[in-house]
Amino acid sequence: MSEQNNNIHNSKTESILGIVIGFLILFLIFDQRWMIFVSLIVGLAGLFSTFLAQYIDWAWMKFVRILGWINSRILLSLVFFVVLLPLALLSRLFKKDPLMLKKRTDSYFKERNHTFTPKDLEHPW
Repeated sequence: MSEQNNNIHNSKTESILGIVIGFLILFLIFDQRWMIFVSLIVGLAGLFSTFLAQYIDWAWMKFVRILGWINSRILLSLVFFVVLLPLALLSRLFKKDPLMLKKRTDSYFKERNHTFTPKDLEHPW
């Protein structure tokens, strides 16, 4: 078997193994008997039929792409609107400008009168 065919075969095997283990974990969590049967059917179909293994792998990859789309669009949008937007509004409400983005003076230089000691150089970051 060539290197490329071996990689494709490993990809199918990994997908089927992931589905089987996923349904077994879901069975342990939710205690639904049908999940064991799905796990057994997918595992045996992938083990004994290369055509079914290829179809299962194809369907799994489509499902993973859909989950990726949902994750990148919906979940990250929720994080933005639930976490970041309220923090930005609160910051704007209290007129904080920690990055000094608004020019208030002629210079951004902040004068700091500090005498350095040897202890300051132990942890420079």
